[in-house]
Amino acid sequence: MKSGRAIEKPRERGIEKSAALVMTRSIIAVMIMNMTYAARLEPNAPCPPLLGEAEWKPLYCVADKSKQEPEKPYTMKEAAE
Repeated sequence: MKSGRAIEKPRERGIEKSAALVMTRSIIAVMIMNMTYAARLEPNAPCPPLLGEAEWKPLYCVADKSKQEPEKPYTMKEAAE
């Protein structure tokens, strides 16, 4: 995480802000790892058990560069890619 996300770069940040940044990015990293693992086990399963509606809909809009909400959720494989 240190080398991949450049946590150490902005040295002006205080310890509280740095700790919050590390915790937030750690949570995101764990979610990505869980999604990757779930996609390996059940690639065609829908993603809502892992991602809530408030998570997979924006993911869809950003990934597809669309402002329209999707009709159906991504599969685990699509969400992990």
